[in-house]
Amino acid sequence: MLKAKLTICCRLLLVADVVDVAGVADVEASVLEPQEDYQERFLKCPSGWEQYKGSCYLYMSSPTSWIHAETNCYIQGASLASAHDDFDYTFLQSLTSRGNSLTAWVGGYFLQGWRWVDQSRFNYNNWYSQTNPANDPCVHLWSESNRGWSNSNCNIARPFICVRNFEEC
Repeated sequence: MLKAKLTICCRLLLVADVVDVAGVADVEASVLEPQEDYQERFLKCPSGWEQYKGSCYLYMSSPTSWIHAETNCYIQGASLASAHDDFDYTFLQSLTSRGNSLTAWVGGYFLQGWRWVDQSRFNYNNWYSQTNPANDPCVHLWSESNRGWSNSNCNIARPFICVRNFEEC
């Protein structure tokens, strides 16, 4: 689906890029023969974001509350990051560690059970410590390699990690 959408989008942009078109045949030729690979042109992360597993990630070092972190991500067309296996979590830890922080907000929260703000399944558990979610409903990760995530009060100011899809047309 994504490839089909991008192909259509790329074709439309290529048509728009054609200058001084003499006729429909010229437009069709330019659409059928793309001038550059659509993956290089359209499947890329914005400046400052890092690519991982088909998505773009941004570590934000400015500490803020969990809700302000999610709002900041949303404004950028993203959400707080989620982790679905050890590889994802290790990647998020490395972003946090390179940012010289011990912790960072991720998109986990408690509402009648643990959830991710991106609406993906909360099917990977990597708890380092867990307190009463009624008091501490927001999830943060630890950058140290031997630690999983923990829940804490959402008003604590922490750096955070946003995730978004590749830029599309």
